[in-house]
Amino acid sequence: MNTDAKAKEILFLKDRVYQLEMQLSIFQKHLAKKGKKPRYEVRERLLILWHMEAFQIPRRKVSRHFGIARSTLYRWLRKIEDQKPSGAPVNKTPVEIASLVWAITKANLSWGRIRVANQLKLLNIFLCASTVRNVLQRPKPRNTPTAPAITDKTQEKTESRSIPASYPNHVWSVDTTKVLCWGLWPIHVCVAIDHFSRKVVCVAPLEGPNAGWIIDALERAIQKHGAPKHIISDQASVFIGDALAELLKHWNIKPRFGAVGKHGSIAVTERVIKTLKYEVAPMRTDHQGL
Repeated sequence: MNTDAKAKEILFLKDRVYQLEMQLSIFQKHLAKKGKKPRYEVRERLLILWHMEAFQIPRRKVSRHFGIARSTLYRWLRKIEDQKPSGAPVNKTPVEIASLVWAITKANLSWGRIRVANQLKLLNIFLCASTVRNVLQRPKPRNTPTAPAITDKTQEKTESRSIPASYPNHVWSVDTTKVLCWGLWPIHVCVAIDHFSRKVVCVAPLEGPNAGWIIDALERAIQKHGAPKHIISDQASVFIGDALAELLKHWNIKPRFGAVGKHGSIAVTERVIKTLKYEVAPMRTDHQGL
């Protein structure tokens, strides 16, 4: 190889070594706290996110590269998106204090800015006289209107509508529950049923209520029976998270949600769960038979 090709190869290998060293350090932290939930600092979280963006690691492979659940990754991203910078500058006088300055001045028209500032000091609000002058030179702050309350009619309009199943694999409904093995140990189970044929397409025992286990169970059911057009679920945090939304988008499935706090919004799956709890589970001696 010529000099330029060698230089490019050296840069590529240095970049690859840096990538592997970072993955190794993250895995070492994960293994050092085996059996416990590892707590990543803010610097480590940003380092992982930067590493994924720099080396174009897809989010679906974050568990294989770093040993981190996809739900954990989406929780980090959601925290970053929620921290939106406000448009108001940090040195601007709050609206509440400006309204108080205007109220004191209106009640005492003969007072000057120094006397208004001294009166605020008695209330443990420290403003210099020049700040009081600047507040009074600006227009008087308006009272911000409160958000209108949601009426019952509006809430009724936003309730979900039922979707009739017209053919097999048209509509699925999914839910999770706990089944007592031998009447002692609770086991989390993910249940999915096809509404048209009433066929149970997924009854999978989970190692926990984590979103990653539920997504893996649904993905195995989709690969085995085919992707439905709609999936109905309740509005639990597992089913409204970004990790499940990415899976549904990958298979071109439209999510549908039952009514909040309304019993029977996913009645078909709830009936299967009742059968599983009171008829099937007591006759099983191990959870693998589920």
